[in-house]
This record gives sequence, structure tokens and C-alpha cells, in this order.
Amino acid sequence: MRQLTTHGGGGSTPNWSPDGQKIAFGSYRSGNVDIWVMDAVGGNQRKLTTHNAEDFTPSWSPDGQKIAFRSDRSGNPDIWVMDADGGNKRQLTMFVGFDSQPSWSPDGRKIAFQSYRSGNWDIWVIDTDGRNKHQLTTHEDHDADPSWSPDGQKIAFGSYRSGNGDIWVMDTDGQNKHQLTTHEAYDSDPSWSPDGRKIAFISSRSGNMNIFVMDADGRNKQQLTTHEKWDEYSSWSPDGQEIVFASDRSGSNDIWVLDLRGIVQVGTPITSRERAATLIPPVKLRTTVLNTAVVEFQEKGSLGIKDAGAIVAEWMSSSLHKTQVFDIYERVLLYKILEEQDLGLTGALDEQTTAEIGKLYGVEAIVTGTVSKFGNTISVVAKLIDTETAKVIASSDVKTTSVDEIPGAMDELARELAKEP
Repeated sequence: MRQLTTHGGGGSTPNWSPDGQKIAFGSYRSGNVDIWVMDAVGGNQRKLTTHNAEDFTPSWSPDGQKIAFRSDRSGNPDIWVMDADGGNKRQLTMFVGFDSQPSWSPDGRKIAFQSYRSGNWDIWVIDTDGRNKHQLTTHEDHDADPSWSPDGQKIAFGSYRSGNGDIWVMDTDGQNKHQLTTHEAYDSDPSWSPDGRKIAFISSRSGNMNIFVMDADGRNKQQLTTHEKWDEYSSWSPDGQEIVFASDRSGSNDIWVLDLRGIVQVGTPITSRERAATLIPPVKLRTTVLNTAVVEFQEKGSLGIKDAGAIVAEWMSSSLHKTQVFDIYERVLLYKILEEQDLGLTGALDEQTTAEIGKLYGVEAIVTGTVSKFGNTISVVAKLIDTETAKVIASSDVKTTSVDEIPGAMDELARELAKEP
């Protein structure tokens, strides 16, 4: 055990950088809570935020280039993102309420967080560009403190749904929730080990808050700290050999590190870059840049936006262009073609019709699709069709509940279409 900070202004919510070299944390030593960073051994402590609002709960991106955090600088607590040196701060959520506890997905594309926007604490997820907000938990009791598993398949969280605070886990789409701890004491703040085989958490089962660890399936619980003061907010080192945490055992809130060697058996750690390269297959982009056109999408159902097919096609064109895999010729108006050309086409966006349109415009591939609304769900389906063979090269679909989230959904579709088959 060793103490990293000794300032009277305290320290809390530490988070280890993916390269193991730095620790970000919150501290009120400057008069209000700001985000600070220090070397992993405690030296070179410096402030990253200087706003008179409260900045709290830093979370490093998997590549170590960004830090997400909670700030009330916009008038209420929201999720913000900044560069790792404190530059380029931008607001990610804009809710008149309370958003907090950001946790990055291992591929760096999404951030899970807790929010009070549904009337109690629930777990939400959002793309890192601020689009595609999705609510993952909807229970009447509080769900909070999300932590993404290293393989990107699970999210652990603390919940009161069992009558007291316990650790739960679910799939990243909110399905298959199950309880990992069942103690009558308070368990919360889960943190996955880098190899994905352990979960650290805080618990009051020993009489006050201490750090515990268990297997990822909830078995073999083990107490790591035993101090009479509170220990909380644990974060694993990337090599799995240490845990950093906040504690008031020195008389004020400070950052401490516990060496786990000889205490906890951990497997070979998975580095941040390896997570994206092995456990989560990266986007293998196409080896050639396809000369492509986009046909307006067919509409089904009442969407609530005028000319939804044309609007979605325009968004799709922009998203495809950003992948740097598609050279977008232009957005094509299907019905204008049918009026001006005697092609004997059906008017439906089947593969053969789409291929003929592609030939007319001299492109190698063409994107078509549908945008539909059934109940509260908006579904966008996109297909990439080879102009020469009229065969589908790739296809993808996304679902959302808000028209405002469709632009972000287009980015997701574009990434899928950009992959090699």
C-alpha cells in the first residue's frame, strides 16, 4: 500500500491511463473540484481543468488520447470529453438533470454513463460524437456506476433493484441482466480487471467501505482492504498488478495504490490496443476505394419528417464519405431517373434496379435502403450493391427511437458497409 497524493484538498475518482503511465483523478485543492493528472508513482501532479464549476469522475479513452468526465459547467452535470492534455473540451450530453460516471467501450466508439433523465438513476450509452443515446436499464430502482468489460461484451453496474446495493452485469444492449452479489450490505462501483476475469468493487459488508474483488461470474469474493476508514473508486492498472483507489485513511481524501501481487491471481493482461485488435475485431476497411452513388431510401410508415428517404440518403452520403473508403459520386433521386429514362425499371429498389441505376451513372457500387417506422422504432436498412453483378456486397441496419439520432445511425451503417466482406 502506498499513498500517491498528500494534499489537504483531497483526491477522488482515480482512473489509470491505458499505457499505465498516468492516473487521472478529481481534486478540490484549487477551491473547487477539477480534473488532475499525475504520473503513476504520484509525481508531476498537474491540473487539466480550471473551470469554476465542478469537474469530476475522469475516464480515459482506450487509446489514451481522450478523457471523458462529468462537469456542471453548462449549468447542470453532463458528460464532457477533452484531449488527454486538457485541450479541446466539448460537451457530450445536454440533459437538464444529472449525467455522471462515464465509462468508455473498449473499441472507443461509445461511452456508458448513469443518468437521472428517466426519473431515477439508469444506465445509458452514447456514441462518442454525442449521437445515438440509448437507455439500457429501465428499472424503478437505481442503476449506476457502469463499467465496460475488456472484451466489449458486458457492462457491470451497481443496482438497488434487489432491495439493497448489489453488483449486476448485462449485455451491452441491456439484455440478460443478472445479479453477481447478494449480500445485505451495500455493494457498488464495479471495475473489471484488464484480463476480464475479475471485478473489483466496494462493499460495506465488513462494517465500512472497503475494496473487494470477485470472479467475473460473482464467485470467490475476497476482501482487499481492511481499514476502518472508507476506501472507494477503484481502478486497475493495465497490467492487472495494482489497484488505485480513493481513501480518507490519512485524514483527508487522497489517492492510494494497492499492490496485488501475492494477493490476487490475475491472468495475462490485455492492453488497450490488443482489446481492439483481438477481442473486438477492428473495422477491416476495403482495400480499394469504391466509386459509389447513393439512391434515396424508400420510406415505410409515418416517420414524422418530410421526404425522409431523400434526407436519409443525404446523411448516408456524408457518412460514407467520412469512412475514406467510398468516393461518393452524388446522391441519386430514383424517381427522377424513372421519369427521365426509359429503363423499364420497376420503381422498387431491388438489386437489379439499383445495379441498372449504377450503370447509368457509371459507378462501381451503389447504396440503397429503406427507412421505416413501426410503433416507436425507426429502422434504417442499407445495402451496398455491385453495379456489374447486381449482388449485395454488404448490408447493415440500425434501429433508433428518435429522428434526431438518425444522423449518428448513418455513421454506424457507413462503418459496417466499409468493412471487407
